[in-house]
Amino acid sequence: MSGEKSRTAVRAPSTFNRGGLKRRPRIDLPPPISPGAREEQPPADDSVVDPTTVQNRPRPTANMALDFAATYKVLVLGDSNVGKTCIVHRYCDERYYDTYISTIGIDFKQKIINLDGTPIKLQIWDTAGQERFRTLTTAYYRGAMGILLMYDVTSLESFNHLSYWLRNIQENASPDVVKVLAANKCDATSNRAVDAERGQKIAENFDMPFFEVSCKENINIEEAFLTLARRIREQRGRRASLFEASEREGADSIIKAQSPSQQGDAWRCSC
Repeated sequence: MSGEKSRTAVRAPSTFNRGGLKRRPRIDLPPPISPGAREEQPPADDSVVDPTTVQNRPRPTANMALDFAATYKVLVLGDSNVGKTCIVHRYCDERYYDTYISTIGIDFKQKIINLDGTPIKLQIWDTAGQERFRTLTTAYYRGAMGILLMYDVTSLESFNHLSYWLRNIQENASPDVVKVLAANKCDATSNRAVDAERGQKIAENFDMPFFEVSCKENINIEEAFLTLARRIREQRGRRASLFEASEREGADSIIKAQSPSQQGDAWRCSC
């Protein structure tokens, strides 16, 4: 072709082979991995669970489920602002809160303690001391095994109201409920209004252990709860022994009431 530059036509690679069949796309394979090398793992994904890790996980056993031997229900009673919530937080959370917030109705905390080598779970119910909530809190007396009764050594009124709380316990709680008397704020020596002798005397009259405690200085908090738990354990032991004795007496009375012929018939073969 004269006067024109020769042009080189660029042809696209054909997707068909010589036989007219369509070619398969080329797939680049990764290089082979040597026997000593480890394959790179993809990043961890929370949605993907490795079956090997699931098999290697420790399975729960019976010992893990039974982590305590018994459960003791404990009530904390007393007038408002005597430190009931504070003593519960100090014992369960090991913290002291200086701010005062009145309990509305009832609050609940629990703690597993080591009672002379035996794990015991304490269910501690923090009741409201205000008068408008007292009808509500009496419903929780049922089933209570122990009661921590509190008053404030800087408040003579809270000490005088102990007679009301003791009468309320007698009317609503179990007859064999265990009681411990705790006089809070014993560290406030300059504002003391109730001597320790008066608290000790009323505790002896009602067969209660007596402790002067301080939530702020952490004085006798653990001792008061441990004493309450030990007395609950002793009370449960006495109740169990009395039940076994009554069962034996009932069985003996039935045997004695039977005539000799009936006793022989009881052991005679029925075939």
